[in-house]
Amino acid sequence: MSDKEDNISKFIEIKLKLDELQKRHDKYRKIVEEHMIQQGLTSIEHTFNNQNYKIKKSILSRESISKKELPQDIWEKYCKSSSYSTLRISKIK
Repeated sequence: MSDKEDNISKFIEIKLKLDELQKRHDKYRKIVEEHMIQQGLTSIEHTFNNQNYKIKKSILSRESISKKELPQDIWEKYCKSSSYSTLRISKIK
């Protein structure tokens, strides 16, 4: 296997691991957040592997508006656009 093929394989392997870890992270995040809500807490201190950690819950807000909610001329005048690259992995069946 060439270095290029090896790098592609490693990329796919790590991406799949990240996806699985993200699912686990989301599951436990929800459990911790529900616990905090039930207990009326905005922060929790916890010791893990002899290190002290603090989990702090905060509320962030963001305003947005969709294109279909605005007249076309206003959208064209004020909309902001940005571009970025992305790599998507999909299993070929």
